[in-house]
Amino acid sequence: MATLAEFESIRRLERRGYRLQRIEMVLGCDLDAVVMPDPAPGIEVAAGDPDEWARISVAAFAAAETVDRRGFTPLYSRLVMARDA
Repeated sequence: MATLAEFESIRRLERRGYRLQRIEMVLGCDLDAVVMPDPAPGIEVAAGDPDEWARISVAAFAAAETVDRRGFTPLYSRLVMARDA
C-alpha cells in the first residue's frame, strides 16, 4: 500500500479478505526539474559505480521489515534480485 493512498482503501481491501503487511515509502520527482545547489566547499559530487549501487539496492530491498514489532520475511531473495541487477 502506498503511503499516499486513502485510508479507506485499506478498509475496502480488508473487507475483501486482504491483510495489510507493509506500507512502502516511495517518493519520486522529475530530476530534470530539480535545481541542485552547489556543494559546500570540500565536497565533491561524482557519478557512482553502477555495480556498487546495485549491491546497495539489493541489500536494502532484501532487508527484513517490521510493522508494530512484527517481523516480515523479505519477498525476494538476494540472489534473485542480484541476478537481474
